[in-house]
Amino acid sequence: MNNSSSAKPIAYRGLPALQGRRLTIQAVLLCLGFFAVTTTSIFGTAYSSTDFAGGVAFPRGFFDYGFSAYAEQGIRYGLFPPFLSPVVRGSGYFSYRDNVRLAVGSASFLLKLSPPRPVSGTLGFSPYVSVGPSVNYLYSWADLEDFGSMSESDLSTTLSVFAGADFFSASGLTLFVEGRQTVPSDFTFDYVLVGLKFRGSDLPGTD
Repeated sequence: MNNSSSAKPIAYRGLPALQGRRLTIQAVLLCLGFFAVTTTSIFGTAYSSTDFAGGVAFPRGFFDYGFSAYAEQGIRYGLFPPFLSPVVRGSGYFSYRDNVRLAVGSASFLLKLSPPRPVSGTLGFSPYVSVGPSVNYLYSWADLEDFGSMSESDLSTTLSVFAGADFFSASGLTLFVEGRQTVPSDFTFDYVLVGLKFRGSDLPGTD
């Protein structure tokens, strides 16, 4: 077991370390994402409307809370049943604690499992699960007494699982709760998000 203290000088002073995951699985996940995009072009594409969402995140680990927003584009074509569809998601995340800040930008290629219509018409309850590869850019920085400003960045590829539910749709807005879990997982990726979702206009090519 290696007890060397030279690996994480920034984390030692209060800035969470961003551990790179240089694993063979990254290449596999990127290939899956590329396959998801290229097959839509080969077999014909019909785009559903874009969802825009944002809210307060409660992360696992160092930070107490954060803010996250994303845009998600669904893609429909005949290879998939109505309850399963590929989606492309771009998201941003920011959190702050004790002069330590973390920003994360992610691009995800997912397969989304959800019922064609809400399970409960009264509550508008509609659960979903999305699974797929994500490419994440992380940047953390801190203003520390006696050490000044310090920063660290990393690029990481993960397998992401999003599980959540939509509730109470009204006037184009939907209340939702969503949890994110990643493999390989660092605390900076995993959170529970509570917020509002807005369904945008259909893109050209919608059937």
